[in-house]
Amino acid sequence: MNLASVGERISGKLSSSIYDNPVVIREFRTRMRGWKAFTIMGGYVLLLAVVLLIAYYAMWEAYSYRSHGMGIGDNDLGLQLVMVLTWTQTILITLIVPSLTASTLTNEIEKKTMQMLALTRLSPGKIIVGKQLSGFVYSLVLLLCSAPLAGMCLMLGGISPAEIGVTYALLIAWAFLLNAIGVYSSSMSKRSANAILSSFGVSILYGMSSSSLGSMLVYRSFSHISHGDANPFCLLNPGWGPIGALDCAKVCGVTVPVALVAFVLHIAIGTLMLLVASTHVAYTRANRSLSIRLLMLGIIIFATWVGVGQPIMNFIKGDVLTAGVCYLLAGIVIAATFATGEIKKKTEGSIFSYAFSLHRAFTSDLGGAIGFVLLWTAVSYGTFGLTTLWNARVQHAAFDQGFWSSYFKVGISILAIVTGMCAVGVLASALVKLRKDASALVILFTIFAFSVYGVMLLNYDNGWFGSSNVEWHLAMFWPLTPIYAAAGEWSADMPHLPWINYAWLVCSLAYMGITAVALALAQGASRKFGGVREDME
Repeated sequence: MNLASVGERISGKLSSSIYDNPVVIREFRTRMRGWKAFTIMGGYVLLLAVVLLIAYYAMWEAYSYRSHGMGIGDNDLGLQLVMVLTWTQTILITLIVPSLTASTLTNEIEKKTMQMLALTRLSPGKIIVGKQLSGFVYSLVLLLCSAPLAGMCLMLGGISPAEIGVTYALLIAWAFLLNAIGVYSSSMSKRSANAILSSFGVSILYGMSSSSLGSMLVYRSFSHISHGDANPFCLLNPGWGPIGALDCAKVCGVTVPVALVAFVLHIAIGTLMLLVASTHVAYTRANRSLSIRLLMLGIIIFATWVGVGQPIMNFIKGDVLTAGVCYLLAGIVIAATFATGEIKKKTEGSIFSYAFSLHRAFTSDLGGAIGFVLLWTAVSYGTFGLTTLWNARVQHAAFDQGFWSSYFKVGISILAIVTGMCAVGVLASALVKLRKDASALVILFTIFAFSVYGVMLLNYDNGWFGSSNVEWHLAMFWPLTPIYAAAGEWSADMPHLPWINYAWLVCSLAYMGITAVALALAQGASRKFGGVREDME
């Protein structure tokens, strides 16, 4: 097979998925046929112009007062106006874009047209791509309408065309992610109102959190003195784009543009959401297990490498504590998502061998999902260790005494705890009929495991319980015990436990016991109750 044939195949796939996709054509023509789309475009540009005019007047007054009448001669005026323009666009896109795609699939269900769409030759992937592009292209039109305003700011100085171009690239990736959130919400809901509320909630929450994170990290980008000192995650919110568009970060000695980190993560997460959405298209679901799980592994490897590979003087056991808590919580969330579903095993087979089947790790089977959760946890935590070692060698940094001992103890504990949570997910899947109910049971068990012993510690700090009570040995089921103990954070003020120096082993054995009990109960429960059925969702 030569390169020409490969190119023809790729262009054919793109043509059938994008240019010749009837969903894209129908959705975009329907949206642009009425007055509503043009009203939004006009209002969008008008609001941006008014905000820029007000900002220009306010800055002119400030500069006039500061320079005694010299007025608008400040070299940073263009940069400040582009900042205002970018933040306004970020807010408007966050408020507009989710509504473009949040009801695309639910409308088909409510209007009874989903059956006809399923009868066409369109695959679930092409349907999702069509719904995504119908909103994403309109988002690009809105951004294009604001380009002349950015050009006017360029003439005032303080910012270069390259910085404006990178800022708009960040806005495009932001719009792609928000559209994907809308499509994902629409695929997971039965009613448009629920899909719209969930998409707006997730979009606004992510916008606020990324803005807050950026406000803490972006100060290094203001100076524009050192282009290798910025934090890699400072531009997750595109509002900060103009002041850090060309800044770079050092990751394990490698120079990485911070804008590239945000762009890659937003596109990757949006693509992941679209792949998951294609598996929930009514009447015609796609099997995207391999691509979804490979992409999830890629995202966690990239994010861990970027986050852990930043310059640091030395590595202490407190880093293991922070990383252990983060990867433990992430592993439990993944377990609640993947380690639930229909139990598809032969009646004569053992549920233990089924649950830990590694050759199903990249399939849609529940047993494979458990193997994938363990693989995801091991890969993510292993990437943390390898990146730490790489970063230390590049910087010639020192390790705290006992760092690697704590690292391995915490890693073993995390794998055991996540395995226990996966087993609880299998048991929940054997007891209830709906997968969302099984996930809710796993989350409830997690909350119980985390909160009960924490409440006991709070009471201990207040002097309500003595340290000799036998119930303190329940700490072996508290997921944070091995992490605190291995990192040396189990202080003398906390209850004395004779086995605390071996907490990683005791807690691992405790959750291995939970795994054995949960899977043994699931063996009989699946026969008696039937468990989750995909056709009921």
